Amino acid sequence: MLAIINNLYVTTFKQGSTSWLQQGIVVGCLKISHQSIFTGANNFTIHGLDAKQYAGFFGFTYSETEKLLQTFELLHSKDLLTQWYDGYRMGDEHLFCPWSVSNFCANAIEATNFDFEPRPYWINTSNNNIIKLYLQYAVDNNRLDQLNVMQEFLQGTPQEIILQEFDTYPNLSNYVIDFNSFMTLLLHTGYLTFTNDSPLYGHVILRIPNLEIQKCFEAKVSELYTIKNPTWVKKSKTLLHTLLINDYNTVYNIINNMLGVFISLRKTYDEFFYQNFIQGILALVAGAENITLESEVDADHGYADIVLTQRSTLTVVILEFKKSKNDDIARIKAADEAADQIIQRNYAQKYMNMYYEKIFGLGLGFGGKHCAIKALGNLA
Repeated sequence: MLAIINNLYVTTFKQGSTSWLQQGIVVGCLKISHQSIFTGANNFTIHGLDAKQYAGFFGFTYSETEKLLQTFELLHSKDLLTQWYDGYRMGDEHLFCPWSVSNFCANAIEATNFDFEPRPYWINTSNNNIIKLYLQYAVDNNRLDQLNVMQEFLQGTPQEIILQEFDTYPNLSNYVIDFNSFMTLLLHTGYLTFTNDSPLYGHVILRIPNLEIQKCFEAKVSELYTIKNPTWVKKSKTLLHTLLINDYNTVYNIINNMLGVFISLRKTYDEFFYQNFIQGILALVAGAENITLESEVDADHGYADIVLTQRSTLTVVILEFKKSKNDDIARIKAADEAADQIIQRNYAQKYMNMYYEKIFGLGLGFGGKHCAIKALGNLA
């Protein structure tokens, strides 16, 4: 294949005195001037993301997009298209994704309803596994710093990186790519773009360009914390079984680890976020392990947040959650209050009446990406 491509490029771009080609353009994501397949035809002039002369050709400019919408009588959709497909910065130009805008217009004029909804057209041309591979690497290796950067991107906060220069794709499959190289790769392939005030080389500031890309990131992040991810499932099983034997020190370590590597799509954390977080983790594996998981369980004088029951071992685990400020003392205090609530509202009585022999109560206090635990022992 290298020999074929090499011959193709040499015979196309280097004709000597009998050249029939005045000018040729190669379009792609990476520099090609030093690649071995271009030996004999490597005197290319590179116009990258920082190029000003040809920046407007990388996509549709604002005026071109407006003219297109006007032609198709879709000007009422301009703000919506801006939100979904605008946001790319090439040199000094601000561009729309041409593929997505073109597809939107083509489908909108065929739609029967006046307000045609945008769709992720460009993103759907690829499986986008580049994002999933790197996120998986970060989770598997507890790279909290890199996961926090992705969290900030998803919350709309630009991030500074050091732009890397490379002319071959880094090997993602073996996780041999560093963070700055990965971010540079996302920039070159359209998943990230420069902010308006960012320099175009060296230390640069990047952001997610628009809603189309935002939804792609969110979809890949969501996949990471499902049954499709064996690493997450393994942690979920371990948490479930350590709860059932009341190994609260291990429970503490597992929950804090899983919180640390979790990327939330929400901007604020409340008590229900933490409850749903733990419930989601346990729900992944509880059914397959023949363990019943219930939430907001009516138990004598109140409602227990989460209850796990395993009839075969006559074991119950009662979990109560409290939200606190993001500091150790506040979390400990919140865990104490949660544990006290289990006692004061007599959540265990229901299961004593059913002759369960082990009824473990745990109060959990959450703040930020950390938790504290107060264990009550066997309430039976």
